[in-house]
Amino acid sequence: MVIIRKKRSMYNTFVLASASPRRIELLKATGVTFSSIASSIDEEQLIQTLDRLAPDLLAQELAAAKAIAVSREHPGILVLGVDTLVALDEGILGKPADEQDAVSMLTKLSGREQIVYTGMVLTRDGRECSRAVEATTVAMRPLDRKEIIEYVQREKPYDKAGAYAIQEGARGFVEYYEGCYYNIVGLPLCRLEGLFHQCGVRLAIGPLPPACQPGGRVYL
Repeated sequence: MVIIRKKRSMYNTFVLASASPRRIELLKATGVTFSSIASSIDEEQLIQTLDRLAPDLLAQELAAAKAIAVSREHPGILVLGVDTLVALDEGILGKPADEQDAVSMLTKLSGREQIVYTGMVLTRDGRECSRAVEATTVAMRPLDRKEIIEYVQREKPYDKAGAYAIQEGARGFVEYYEGCYYNIVGLPLCRLEGLFHQCGVRLAIGPLPPACQPGGRVYL
C-alpha cells in the first residue's frame, strides 16, 4: 500500500481535476499536497447527455469524466475528480448561466428542502480506481426577490451549484442542514480517506473538524 503522508513527503501528491477555490482551500487545510488542473470537458453538454440519470449517479459520472480527461494527460498520477449538484424535486440545478438563471434558481430553492450531492472519483492512467457520493439535505428559509437579486449581483455565484455558497453570503439563506457541511461547500472531506484506501493508497489527513462528520440536523 502506498502511503500519502503529511506535507514535505515525496509520495504526497495527486492531481485535483478542478480549479475550484473552495475545493483547493479545503484540501490545503487537510495538510496534503497536490496539484490542481481544471478539466476541459464540456460539462453542460455532458449533463444533457446524462440527464436521465439519478442525481447521485449524475454527480459521480460528471466527476469521473473530469478525472479521466485529466488523468489521460498525466500518466501514472492519481487524479481526483469532483462534481457537486443540487437536486430539487425531480430537477437538477447545476451552475447558473447568468444573473437571470441564478435568480431563477434561488427563487425555486426559497423556502424549500433540497439535496446537495457531491460525486468523487479517483482515476489513474485514464481508468477509474474508486468512486463515492455524499448527500446532504439543505433547507432554505423563504427569500424575497429583492434579497435574491442583491445577493446575485453582489456575489456573482455563477460557478456554484444552485447559485449559492453556504460558506459565503448565502449562509443566512439556510435554515438548517443535515449531513456533512463540507459536502455543501463542494468536497466531503469525511469520504476522502476511504476513497483513496479503495485504490490502495493511505491518505493521512489527520483529525477532521466536527462539521465533516455527518450527523443530525444543524440549524444556522
